Amino acid sequence: MTSLANCNRIISELMLLIKTDIKQLRGGDYQEVQIRSRLKAEKTAMLETYLSAFARDVNYPAAITMITNQLARLNALSLENGRLLMAMSNGIKSARERIRQLQNIPAQVGAYGQNGRALTFMEDPATSEDKF
Repeated sequence: MTSLANCNRIISELMLLIKTDIKQLRGGDYQEVQIRSRLKAEKTAMLETYLSAFARDVNYPAAITMITNQLARLNALSLENGRLLMAMSNGIKSARERIRQLQNIPAQVGAYGQNGRALTFMEDPATSEDKF
């Protein structure tokens, strides 16, 4: 039963890490996401090891129902965490693209001609000056 206890402990630790991650991602705090990602990867590898040992345990058929609910909750939390991380990644990509677009658009000064057509002049910030 020690493998069951180990599985329960690692699942609880993973759930705590993921809940912390979700809370901070929702709050916009992205500073420790990378650190927790490494911890989650380590804990997941440990869980895989413990689950394979648990599957070889003689008490496995009777004890599997105890761990199934925890694994289902862990899976649901993981899916939510994944959606938040994907949304964060897409937001960062979008912001970078918008900044790149803004940096590459030259400043334009517009005016209208006699017939109401728009006349556009490119403004060179190095040569423009204010005159009073």
